[in-house]
Amino acid sequence: MLSTLKKESSRKRESDNDDLLALTHVPRCAEVIGDRVPDSKTIQEKGIETLLDLIRRQHSLHLRFSAGKDSTACAVLMIEAVRRAFAEGISTTHYVSGSSTGIENPVMEMHLLEVQHEMREHFRKHGLPIEVHLTHPSIASSFIVTTVGRGTLPRFPENSKARQCAADWKYYPARRLAAELETRANEQTGREMVTLIGTRFQESKSRNTRMKGRGESAKTPVRGESGELVLSLIADWSLSNVWQTLEMLLEPETSPYIAAISQESVHRLFTIYQDANDGMCGIVLGDAGNKQPCGARMGCAFCTLTGSQDKSMESMLALERNAFMRPLNDFRNLLMATQFDLDTRDLIGRTVSDAGYLPIRPDVYSYDFRQSMLQYLLSMDANERDRAEEMEAAILTGRVADTKENWLMASACFELVSLQQLALIDWHWSNHYQASEAFPALAIWYQVNVLGRRYAIPKSSKAPKLTIPTTRWIKVGRFDHLVPSEGMGSSENEIWNPYRHPDRIFSHRVVSGKKTTWFNETDQLNVDAEKACAFITCTYPNMSIECNLMPATTSAAFWLNEGIVSLPVGHAQRYQEIALRNRYFANLSLQLDLSPDELKKYVMKNSITNAEHSELLPKNPQFEMFGTS
Repeated sequence: MLSTLKKESSRKRESDNDDLLALTHVPRCAEVIGDRVPDSKTIQEKGIETLLDLIRRQHSLHLRFSAGKDSTACAVLMIEAVRRAFAEGISTTHYVSGSSTGIENPVMEMHLLEVQHEMREHFRKHGLPIEVHLTHPSIASSFIVTTVGRGTLPRFPENSKARQCAADWKYYPARRLAAELETRANEQTGREMVTLIGTRFQESKSRNTRMKGRGESAKTPVRGESGELVLSLIADWSLSNVWQTLEMLLEPETSPYIAAISQESVHRLFTIYQDANDGMCGIVLGDAGNKQPCGARMGCAFCTLTGSQDKSMESMLALERNAFMRPLNDFRNLLMATQFDLDTRDLIGRTVSDAGYLPIRPDVYSYDFRQSMLQYLLSMDANERDRAEEMEAAILTGRVADTKENWLMASACFELVSLQQLALIDWHWSNHYQASEAFPALAIWYQVNVLGRRYAIPKSSKAPKLTIPTTRWIKVGRFDHLVPSEGMGSSENEIWNPYRHPDRIFSHRVVSGKKTTWFNETDQLNVDAEKACAFITCTYPNMSIECNLMPATTSAAFWLNEGIVSLPVGHAQRYQEIALRNRYFANLSLQLDLSPDELKKYVMKNSITNAEHSELLPKNPQFEMFGTS
């Protein structure tokens, strides 16, 4: 069956390519820029001709743009093709899209944003029908919220080859945008959009194998895994072809193409690659000679899948101009050190068994370690703002040259924790059984941004590899075994809502038969940015001391009841279960007067083994396959 499906899928791709996208050889109008006529035999012109043929067949183009060397080379070809098509009277809209995870290498992120800005200005000035987009992961799936808020561990090379992080932070947001653009393209021309990517056969043996397996081509679009049409525009290019194309942008007087990217940005890109390659990149601007390999990759600053070192980042940090990124690398190394450090883990599991027991084993990051992470991240943000202000002052007073590149550094190059993320972290923490006061995450924000405290990232070595302890089990019933649990309930909000929010039909909600505080629902877990900003920056500083005396349940209910945090439609039961579990252990600690460490000892002492737990599980009756006489 699987073989048949694969054959049918293969035939469908061949049919799509033959029927929809067989490239026709349309004579090209000569395009002259001043006295410069492009050489039609160059590898660049062949790529431009391929794109022109697609545009003439009414296909919109969508370039996935990272601002790296390969995607920038693709951008040169695409923009030139659109320019020529527009001169022929073809006004089909085309798209350039990039992605920002929020934790990218700051220098590369700054470069991407600057280049996208230059593109927008160029397209506006020349009237080219090209739109520029930037995608972001959802607030709920961002690294800061998942790791610092929920305690989800990053992926480590020893136990995970899959890059689910890349899927959540880049792939899914990019697919949502692509679906929207595909709809618009179909409405405009009635033809499918063609996505351009910058993969090359010569990048590596593994890349070559994967590309050939997908049937990628520089001449004919193929059907991608997600159903879109994909063209690997520079698939047959060498690394030298890429650098030579980018060098053209440095000499606008002699280049056959009008550049949409400034010379400063091209120089910046060369510098980034050199810095990330121990300064040994064989790139000599303006020299058409041999270009040594320079394939350093700059991804997320906190990526733990790169192993014990992030070689590109550490190479960049050898230079003083990149020193501002050192805390990011220190934080990444701290995460690496926690892989086998069970002291940074929470022991209480999340799913109740059919016997009414919760697993006890090292699980997500502990509440204490999450607090430490937020202290470090907020301190990094504050220090970066201070650095940027000092740079601005230095430029204005003449101590540093007044250049475009220096002015870029006069703005904060990263913000790791936004106010939206902070609000969602606080809501997650307020539901945690160890939270001892209301608005626990905001309390740390107040310490850093109002009181001026700074928290340095400690140097720590990686804990030795060990065997994870066998799972044990603690009885909780329906979170009512020894103490009650109110879950997301709030009697105070239920009483006051008719007066504070008279427009609401109900003063509370009901989830699985239990009353909860009122909450709003949207398509995904979300935060109202305006309301979050107003409360955190204007209201909370005036009530921070009083919040120290309020229970964490107050803030857990507040974020929902005031409509600042909205739950995803259909997921209220899930969050009620989370709240029930955490409130149960919070109440158990109060009932038995246990500190967090004492609670850990209590659950271990009163837990049972895997074997004992298995005996308590309901037995499924075994039926005979054949009746007995």
